[in-house]
Amino acid sequence: MFLEYTNSDFFIFQEHYNATVKGGIKGAAIGLGLTLGLSLIAQRYFPTFRNSTIQLKAFLVSSGTTAGCIILAEQAEILFQKIDIVFLVLLGL
Repeated sequence: MFLEYTNSDFFIFQEHYNATVKGGIKGAAIGLGLTLGLSLIAQRYFPTFRNSTIQLKAFLVSSGTTAGCIILAEQAEILFQKIDIVFLVLLGL
């Protein structure tokens, strides 16, 4: 038993992908801004952070950026699915 996909199904898949990627890019930008700003504040005011290695500082910034990307991509995906379900209910499908 094979599933048959129509052109409208591929359009929905592409829109779902686009929404997820846009959310991920937005999350990465927000995460980078927050973690970079916090690391600059920590560099200025905390000697322990100032004496840390560059590898640890880079890890902290990249971890925050990755977390922001994943969280907002997932939220965008869930929002797209909710909107899609509401749209299908309104159409009566």
